[in-house]
Parts: sequence; C-alpha cells; structure tokens
Amino acid sequence: VPARATAASRAVPGMRANFVPHPVEVAPGRTVADFLRDSAGELRATLRHQNYRGDRIRRDLGFTGDAGRSLGPTVNVLESGFDYTFGECAGLLHNLSTGPVEDMQIIYLDSAESGYSVRLDANPERYTQEELELHQQRLFGWLTTLAEAGPDAVVDRLDVLL
Repeated sequence: VPARATAASRAVPGMRANFVPHPVEVAPGRTVADFLRDSAGELRATLRHQNYRGDRIRRDLGFTGDAGRSLGPTVNVLESGFDYTFGECAGLLHNLSTGPVEDMQIIYLDSAESGYSVRLDANPERYTQEELELHQQRLFGWLTTLAEAGPDAVVDRLDVLL
C-alpha cells in the first residue's frame, strides 16, 4: 500500500510504501462473486491501517528475530508507463525492479501504454527457479479458472490443481 493516505501525498512521487496483511478467506459454499466482494471489503479495511509499519506488525504478533522480514508472500500493485514532464524534459516511468524480496512477491504492473502484466519475484535462497515457475503456473491457472467459472460458481468446488 502507498502509506500515503491523502490525495495530495499520493500525488508526490516517492518511495514510501508499506506491506500490510490482507486476510483472504475461502468460506465453504461462497460464490466467486461473494469471494471477490468479501476480498475487496477486506482490502478497503486494510487500507485504513496502511501506516501501521510491517516491522511493528511483526513485533505485535510476537515474531522474534529480524523485525524487517516478510510475513510471507506479498502482492504489489504498481503503475508504470506514465509520462512526466520536468520543464522541457519528458520522462516515462518504467518499473525495472522492486528491490530485494524476502519471500515471494506477485507484482501487478498496470501500464497506460501496454495494459497490464503480472510477474513473480522470489528470494533465490528460498525458491529455486523451477519452484518459482510452478508457483507462477499455479497462480495463472487459478486466476484463469476463477475468471472462466463465472460469478455464480462456488469457489471451494473449483479445481485449483495443475
């Protein structure tokens, strides 16, 4: 999340960001529409806590050791491909990297020019390239299944295995 709650603070380019837990529950008997609505509601509720720093979350949950370590896989939604002008100079924003990844990160890049892309980055000390590729296949397979199922399909009855 941007960790910048006001429109004015979000309009200023900067590096401030924060990862916050986003609970996702797949309750038995719930439809795809229910799942998406519930998940969106949880995300809105999570945004109210975007200034609650990740290291504080870890400490408050009782994790010991490196307080900066990730709580697990993360999702990062970024905008890319937008024009910026600085006087007579023009710039175009392209995301090349989000930096080191503690665990695994699903990165959704939304570009005004080329639509969107999704990529997975992972810590090579935790995941081999083969494992990362399998996770990517599983993620894209699940997203495809979810999209093709339709809003009235029951989520816990969908085949999510490769």
